[in-house]
Amino acid sequence: MPDLKITQLTALSEATNDDLLVIVNDPSGSPITQKITLGNLRKDVINTTPKTSNYTATTNDGVLFGDASAGSFTFPLPGAMSTIKGLELTFVKLDSSTNTITIDPDGTQTIDGASNYILYGQYQSVTIYCDGSNWLIKSIAGPIGVESFATNYTASGNEPEGSIYWNSTDGSLEATLTGGNVNVALGEQLYARVRNAESTSLVAGEVVYLYGASGNRATVKRASNAGDSTSSKTFGIVAETIAANQVGYVITQGVIGKMNLGSPYVEGDVLWLGSTPGTFTRVKPTQPSHLVFIGVVERANAGNGQIYVKPQNGYELNEIHDVLITSPINGHVLNWDSSTSLWKNVPSNFYETVSKNLKSYPAVFAYNGSGDLSTITYTVPGGTIVKTFNYTSGDLTSIVLSGSTPAGINLTKTLSYTSGNLTGVTYS
Repeated sequence: MPDLKITQLTALSEATNDDLLVIVNDPSGSPITQKITLGNLRKDVINTTPKTSNYTATTNDGVLFGDASAGSFTFPLPGAMSTIKGLELTFVKLDSSTNTITIDPDGTQTIDGASNYILYGQYQSVTIYCDGSNWLIKSIAGPIGVESFATNYTASGNEPEGSIYWNSTDGSLEATLTGGNVNVALGEQLYARVRNAESTSLVAGEVVYLYGASGNRATVKRASNAGDSTSSKTFGIVAETIAANQVGYVITQGVIGKMNLGSPYVEGDVLWLGSTPGTFTRVKPTQPSHLVFIGVVERANAGNGQIYVKPQNGYELNEIHDVLITSPINGHVLNWDSSTSLWKNVPSNFYETVSKNLKSYPAVFAYNGSGDLSTITYTVPGGTIVKTFNYTSGDLTSIVLSGSTPAGINLTKTLSYTSGNLTGVTYS
């Protein structure tokens, strides 16, 4: 067979495993020409022998299978990124155990920005490639993370953000939120991602109230029972450190742990909003402090305490739906207005008609207020009665002081009037 140029060779339309390939290996400038069947080449690139323990992937590996039946292990990735740019590696988990296989980049290198990638489920696979600086995910296949839902999966406590797993201790399905610092028990906890409106960092465990909004996020500040503006909108407890003007998580309902609840806190303590901004207290505040319920201590422990959080804001009198307070002053009382079905504030001298039926005991009616009064009727059928009416100022239309004086009965009537227009008085 004559020698032919590569361009003169006949192209194969479909290769088989028995087809031969010629490989020229040039160790140290001494070329060696070798042959290999396509089938054997595939076996070499696809490492069909499953790895069962830590194995550092090389540039000669194409596909690596892993069997974690005996225990979780790691595939460390090769370094020297500048020399392996374009390298693709595929990893497949073959076993059905709940053990995991971790793909771990060298040093500070990442996989799609994450510090590693974990295979959880049987036949789960991922293909990554090197861009010269880090690793990027090209494709993912298989039942992603199925085993992370199994009730016998034990969370390590350091699952990367975006992970969903079963917490066998609390009996709940959990997910790791953005940043990796907060885990949420699905259906049992409510978290809000908010912006810190304070000039200093908020730290985990501080109580905050809704302040406003900025950058498409609700903003929060430290809550205090010292005033309505810092207590009426109490929102929850900070779940992670949030720098000034940065975003982070606040728990608004559910259990928060890792709290500093040493002595004097005990299990079952009811917690209330404190007077110092950002604090709570086990001592129920009294007026004029604003009463805001924060939650209940589930576990009292210094550094590992636990609170069930469910803020309930107290109400001012004028915040109750059937009470209408208008320009209150000293001495006002509440009066039911049937025409509007509301309790309203009125002066203490609002009651203009007084009717009493008194007998056999002294009685004194003393009016020491001010304001307009139309009619007072004070009727006594008999008895030892002392009637005293003291009126200081305002327009008075009519006063009727009446009563019988049977034999042996002493009836004393006194009218003391200071100022105002007195239209008529009947004094009998």
